[in-house]
Amino acid sequence: MAKKELFLGATFSSYEDFNTAFKAYCASTYQKFVIGACKKIATVNKHLGESSQGMRKPLFPDKIVYSYLSYRCIRQGVHKTTSKGIRKTTSHKSGCEAMMYVRGDREKGILEIRKLVTDHNHPIGPDVTYRKADRIRKNPQKKKDQAQQSSGRTVGVTELQTMVKSVIPPLTNDLHKGQAGRIGIIGGCQEYTGAPYFSAITALKVGADLAHVFCTKEAAPVIKSYSPELIVHPILDHVNALAEFEKWLPRLHTLVVGPGLGRDTEVLKTVSSVIQNCKARGIPLVIDADGLFLITESPELVVSYTNTVLTPNVVEFQRLFDKMIGERPGQNQDLAANTKLLAQCMGNLTILQKGSEDIISDGNTVIMCSTDGCPRRCGGQGDLLSGSTGVFYNWAVKKSADGTAILGPGVLAGYMACRLIRECSRRAFTSNGRSMVASDLIPHIHQSFDDIFV
Repeated sequence: MAKKELFLGATFSSYEDFNTAFKAYCASTYQKFVIGACKKIATVNKHLGESSQGMRKPLFPDKIVYSYLSYRCIRQGVHKTTSKGIRKTTSHKSGCEAMMYVRGDREKGILEIRKLVTDHNHPIGPDVTYRKADRIRKNPQKKKDQAQQSSGRTVGVTELQTMVKSVIPPLTNDLHKGQAGRIGIIGGCQEYTGAPYFSAITALKVGADLAHVFCTKEAAPVIKSYSPELIVHPILDHVNALAEFEKWLPRLHTLVVGPGLGRDTEVLKTVSSVIQNCKARGIPLVIDADGLFLITESPELVVSYTNTVLTPNVVEFQRLFDKMIGERPGQNQDLAANTKLLAQCMGNLTILQKGSEDIISDGNTVIMCSTDGCPRRCGGQGDLLSGSTGVFYNWAVKKSADGTAILGPGVLAGYMACRLIRECSRRAFTSNGRSMVASDLIPHIHQSFDDIFV
């Protein structure tokens, strides 16, 4: 029997065949991969058997053993924010990005290699690959010094603060209107007019110079009445919507898609085309709310477009994970690992999963923001997050162009937005308690921004 090779797109009729080829591949190339995440088919088949109604979904054949496997290089690591900045939660320093993702296909009864990254950032050979990187030693007497230095891709609190400050453009008389950010918001329909307002006004309060809202005709007068600072375009349901968008896209630095968008079929078709046009122009995207519904239905719109930040809540994340991985994440699974896996499977765009801990990953780095927020879960807070992310993303992309950034622009922007909105919600809850609503956060943006970033 001929030896099966490992390559992107290779298929295997059983896990035994794959594992044999995998071991031979690692031995011949001196690469060392370990399992980062997986799920056995016994669990999945049981779930499918219990939940399927009407047309029964096919079960995974026993011979493939796993519904999916994610392998990482032995030197890959994860970052987490703490009171001392960002630290790595594993014992590896180098954070190698090499990985492999294998997914089972129920219909065909096979395992298929869906992603294979073999560009290691460390030497590969019989004497080096299989040796783990040095451990990060915990020495209480040197804790202060360790927090103020960077080793490998571990970022100390001082360096993180420096990175954040370097992203924010200075207030100077040398800049003209628009240079600090022209942010577009796509959203606003008959039912939902508050969401695009919250997103746009937050963008302005954070520091963007101009905020454009692209909404339906019915929503425009209402949104205009909320604030004279917003530029409102009632073109989402226009007969020549794409032509109207083309007049404005070249002027925008970032586009936030989804707040109050709704799910009208024709509007979603228009938005799909706008996203394609943004990709062609290289315009960074932040996608939230019903924009995520569109992406879950048609993930190819943004897959591998790395200038994208998706901001799903727990339910939206589960749906997107199910679409891309083939099953919903388990309750006891590692949330950080799942976020990183989803980002990798979507071509290393950035995922900002909102929750009790906000998890941000671009498939290479994972950081968490768990600073104090508030226990109140009123609607609209996610819209403030998307608007602020749009501004920070524009600033971070510009900063990344100089090649000095350690974190990717999407990850850095997501962290800054989470940090800011958590602080705003904490202050608003202190003042308003159970009566807090999203609009109560807006007056706290300025002081929160200064206390955190200035």
